Amino acid sequence: MAMEHRNVRFVSSVLGVLSLASLVWHALLIFPAQRTLLQAKLDFSASLHEERLAEAELATQQLELAETTERERELREEIARLRQTRTELQAEIDGLQAQPHVRRRKSSPGHPRLGNDWMPHGLRAKP
Repeated sequence: MAMEHRNVRFVSSVLGVLSLASLVWHALLIFPAQRTLLQAKLDFSASLHEERLAEAELATQQLELAETTERERELREEIARLRQTRTELQAEIDGLQAQPHVRRRKSSPGHPRLGNDWMPHGLRAKP
């Protein structure tokens, strides 16, 4: 019986040591590793979130660039159309100015001008 009691105490002390060793093992290795793993998971999650935000921002910027490019193309077409219209109008003006009855003449001293002596019937008043 004493031997059995001694064996029980030995087994109990071995189990106590193993339990203590397990606690030390967990305290020194497992818990810090779990904290490190948890922190790594949190960091990874945060970086994944930042990456998704960056991708969304990039998509928005690409859409804005496409819209700006389209607007630029439309404005260039409008400028070309306005230049063509200006060229056509200038040609029409040049054609009208080339006609003798429409041409503007500079006033010369001999050219009669309307003045104080002009009468509504077209005759000149006597001086």
